[in-house]
Amino acid sequence: MLGFIIGAMRRELGAVRRRRREITRWTRAWARIAAAGVILALPVTNAALSAAVPAPGTFAYVINTTPNNTVSVVNTKTNLVTDTIPIPGLVGSFPSAAVVNRAGTKLYVIKTSSVSVFDTKTYAVTTVNLLPFSLAGCVDAALNPAGTRLYIACVGTNLGVIDTSNNNVSTIPLGGGSSPRGVAVNPTGTRVYTANSDSDDVTVIDTSNNSASIIDLDGGDINPDMVVVNPSGTRAYVTNGDGSVSTINTAGAGTQILPNVAVGVLPTAEAVSPDGTRLYVTVDGTPDTVVVFDTTTTPISVVGAITTGISIPRGVAFNPAGTFAYVTNAGGSPNLAAIDTVLLSVTDTVPVSNPFGVAVGAVPGTTTASCPGGKFMTGGGAELTGPEPSYFSSKPVNDTWEVSLTNPTNQDITVRPYAVCSDPA
Repeated sequence: MLGFIIGAMRRELGAVRRRRREITRWTRAWARIAAAGVILALPVTNAALSAAVPAPGTFAYVINTTPNNTVSVVNTKTNLVTDTIPIPGLVGSFPSAAVVNRAGTKLYVIKTSSVSVFDTKTYAVTTVNLLPFSLAGCVDAALNPAGTRLYIACVGTNLGVIDTSNNNVSTIPLGGGSSPRGVAVNPTGTRVYTANSDSDDVTVIDTSNNSASIIDLDGGDINPDMVVVNPSGTRAYVTNGDGSVSTINTAGAGTQILPNVAVGVLPTAEAVSPDGTRLYVTVDGTPDTVVVFDTTTTPISVVGAITTGISIPRGVAFNPAGTFAYVTNAGGSPNLAAIDTVLLSVTDTVPVSNPFGVAVGAVPGTTTASCPGGKFMTGGGAELTGPEPSYFSSKPVNDTWEVSLTNPTNQDITVRPYAVCSDPA
């Protein structure tokens, strides 16, 4: 169990320690944030919690494409649809992919010629138009780890880029690559990879200067489709239209193409597990399957193929803990299938409508502490017990001390925010 204090004090630590002895001069609020659950406010002394906010937890965002143009928000603890959000845009726009930032606060939905940016707490949306920058036929996107740049794969010879601080759009030439269908960013944010379907290669962009280099994939006319990078940044995996997976060794100064491995007819999507040991590839062939690869072997090797409950699979994403993979299925009764990554079987399905892409993210829970009447706040912080959150923020907001965090695990995190209070001078 992890116990630690994170805070920012406006006065010297010695004064704060003295105030510890005077518990009445400290305002404390307690909250319990359960994995994929809700905030349970416990008794508070001389303080008020912040106004109610949407429950924190881990959610799968399912993109229901044309003619539905909605996002199904699925609580992964209950496997129930909690909200259905309309995706704004012109009739005929084709939403296909989704990305959630690491903080869990923003959802980006990629459409043919625009990107809709949702606040995951309020569902307020802003739409960024890509057409003025000659970006169309967009099908995939990836965020850098800091969440400051969204890279968008569109038809043509340029990669779209959105500065997420102001939604300004720019482009980066692909260095000879053409019509990328997939894009991925390495864990340090220093390299961006695009799988270029028309030119049968992969572009590598150095984000320090946006220079581009080309990796020719062995196999000739293989029609690269999607690309993902493992959590350590040492491998990039490319699914190809010819039914194979290419592995690029990205470690060291150079690059090396490892032997291609067969996956099946029409691979449609892929995802790497959070620990980097498994690669899941959805295959829209006969039969429709999710093929699971062991990435610790060279070349990667098949450890299983999941068929039951899979029908025209289109997207796949892991929860932050890596215990479940979620696959969108457009055939038969459209659904989101939850795959237990230990059992390698579908344990539940969630009805949705015409699904395509899927993204999974943990929405932060927020609580606050404030000072009683007649006192003013000089600082604050939070005491946490439990697993380390994937996102943590502890800061003053107006006259309160606000604590926000996301819980990526199946264990509870107990949170105690506090405000440091003083008498008026």
